[in-house]
Amino acid sequence: MNGLKGLLISGATWLGAILLAALGGWDAILYFLFTAILLDYAAGTIARAIKREPFRWERSYVGLLKKLAYFIAIATAVLVEKFLRVHGIETHELLRTLTITVLMATEVHSIYGHLRVCGLDLPASITDAIDQVRRKKE
Repeated sequence: MNGLKGLLISGATWLGAILLAALGGWDAILYFLFTAILLDYAAGTIARAIKREPFRWERSYVGLLKKLAYFIAIATAVLVEKFLRVHGIETHELLRTLTITVLMATEVHSIYGHLRVCGLDLPASITDAIDQVRRKKE
């Protein structure tokens, strides 16, 4: 690769590597969270269309910023774990895993809320379990 295109690809690769390192690496749990975020965004868009609400870029932008804050929370958990490890306290990525799990529960709860708006009846056992996890988080 040469020229500007090569420079941009190299820069994007380095940026991606730095971001993934800050998030503790790309593993199954981070993949699940990222997928849940995409599904939540899609389900919310469909639910708004069914309710015949106009698409608002401002609302969408704020929602995407909140999702970005998820990754800041994960990076913070990774940073705290590295700090603890330096001081001889091994967490075995527990803080990162718990942070992602709580965020996953929030996303799944939101997806189910959007699906309810779409008219899908979900089993009470699923909605009750998600509500219980959310209440514990609060």
